[in-house]
Formats: sequence, C-alpha cells, structure tokens
Amino acid sequence: SPLVAHLGPAIERSFAAVARLYCERAGIQIPDLVDRLLRVVTPQPSSPRVLAA
Repeated sequence: SPLVAHLGPAIERSFAAVARLYCERAGIQIPDLVDRLLRVVTPQPSSPRVLAA
C-alpha cells in the first residue's frame, strides 16, 4: 500500500538512529548487534522445530 511505502523508509531510518544511539550508550558495536539480530531472525539449521512451531 502507498502508506507502507511512505512510512517504511522513515521507520527504518528512525529505527537505525535509535539502534545507533543505544549501541553508543551500551558500548556495543553495530556489526555485533546486527549479527545478533540476524541470528535471532534467521532460523538455525540445527533446530527445525522452530519452523514447525
């Protein structure tokens, strides 16, 4: 929808800004945070039960 197309980039930008600020405060490197997020989002091959759930 046009609304999502309009809001998507703005939400991504604000999320990126918040994430950057949080990382600076917590002393976490951005790549480390991204790596953790990707690990949470992508299902591990070793646990097919995640897909079944």
